[in-house]
Amino acid sequence: LHVYPCEAKLLSYHPLKSAIIFEVERPLGDTQIRSQFDVLPDIEQLIKALAEQLNRAAQHKERTVWRLVRDSRERNAVPWTGALVGDHLDETQLAALDSCLGHDMTFLWGPPGTGKTHTLGRLMASAAISGKRVVAAAISNIAVDQMALRVVQALEEAGDEGKALLDQGRIIRFGHPRDPLVTAESRLFPSKTRIQELRKELYELQQRLLDMAETEAEARAVLQHDMFQVKSQLKNLTKVLIAESRIVLTTAVQTCIEPAISESSFEFAVIDEA
Repeated sequence: LHVYPCEAKLLSYHPLKSAIIFEVERPLGDTQIRSQFDVLPDIEQLIKALAEQLNRAAQHKERTVWRLVRDSRERNAVPWTGALVGDHLDETQLAALDSCLGHDMTFLWGPPGTGKTHTLGRLMASAAISGKRVVAAAISNIAVDQMALRVVQALEEAGDEGKALLDQGRIIRFGHPRDPLVTAESRLFPSKTRIQELRKELYELQQRLLDMAETEAEARAVLQHDMFQVKSQLKNLTKVLIAESRIVLTTAVQTCIEPAISESSFEFAVIDEA
């Protein structure tokens, strides 16, 4: 804002609607919310983050990501001995599933309506039931929601093992879902009630801090300490949920800005509309 410069964390964006969701450290007032504002990227932070990721990739040149950075499209065969959730797939979709599970890198292409997301749902279900961890990302929240619905369908149709993963909260839709069918699927949001309670508590503390006079230094310090405690609880809860998950579905942005995801280890990475 022109008279209120502040740092914010980008949570999500919708390029077609030009909608941006971001989080600021302290609440904005009504006047500020109605004002025109500019969003400027922190270029130095972006360059720093890119450099760190490239350095990490360079230290593990055997990994797929380094071969992609080096523009190598050669892939290696990886024998698959796990589960295969291949029901309700036609011949070409089953071949695509076999190719994904049997290699360390696969690109799927097909015209709209050929079942790419449907096939990815079976891929993720196969990996999760086999004990593998999967991170699945897309640029938009709508695309992530479509993957989430396909994963739920695949796991439901896979039988008791698949349903158990859903019931145990091992499949997580992380971020900001947009599809009502996804938001209604409570199994994708374990500990949702507790997270909402903590967020409400944090908001109320922020409001109290905003209304407090600058001269009330001691009281402000107590509130800031309480806010730090609530933020720590949220951070720890998120870390536990991600660590215990089999599939994490989120936007590409979240995989970079959420430490609980970026610092985790996954055997499979799925990128829709890459």
